[in-house]
Amino acid sequence: GKQVIQREDWKIRDVIAAAGGIDSGIGGPDRYEFYNAELLKARTGERIPIDLNKLFVENDESQNRLVEEDDTFTVTVKELS
Repeated sequence: GKQVIQREDWKIRDVIAAAGGIDSGIGGPDRYEFYNAELLKARTGERIPIDLNKLFVENDESQNRLVEEDDTFTVTVKELS
């Protein structure tokens, strides 16, 4: 769902936590390889892919990007072929 950023220092983990986490029922909440995530930076138009598996399983903080005013962060379920 849509989340309004409540602080200036929110990062990807904060946004996901505020949304109640990630769980589409596909493989369970910890199967991050089933998801695509992207941060669209409003100021530059840059689209930054976020690797949720690296962020949550490998604790790769380079994936925990700052979310600024008017940025859009989306998580979608990957199409299974």
